[in-house]
Amino acid sequence: MFNQSLVLAVAASGVMALAPQTAAQAQQCTPLEVVSSNQTSITKTVDVPEGLASLLPGVSTNWDTDFVVPSNANFSQYQAHIVSEDGGSNLDIDMYLKYPDQTADRSYTGQSVVLEPGETLLLEGTARSDSDPYQVNLRIGGLEAEGVTYTATVYGCN
Repeated sequence: MFNQSLVLAVAASGVMALAPQTAAQAQQCTPLEVVSSNQTSITKTVDVPEGLASLLPGVSTNWDTDFVVPSNANFSQYQAHIVSEDGGSNLDIDMYLKYPDQTADRSYTGQSVVLEPGETLLLEGTARSDSDPYQVNLRIGGLEAEGVTYTATVYGCN
């Protein structure tokens, strides 16, 4: 279980604020596994396909990572923690909650996001009241972000 004492809030505009969390706001969070692994965190280096092919549909990148929500879980909120030891800039970041009816809710979108070295970027998404997601998708990349290395962990929280 993960019990968080500080929340790093990041607005879509990229403005950061550090706010203390009161005991009443404390949540119990459980790390989710990366799809097709037994790992709850993943470290990636942003790869950008060469040339104009990177702009064409169907060209593969390593920007997407899915995390499995257990079928018996009933989380009300999802948190993604993203950290880069060396920092990075120009990241395009999206977080989606994916539902069984093949729809997805975008919980966060940010363009040209800057990760300060060693600081955690916290993204939050709230589940629908009438349905639980089966996966949380993080899309972290960008044509100007090649070579940025980050570690991501996603939590389901109550």
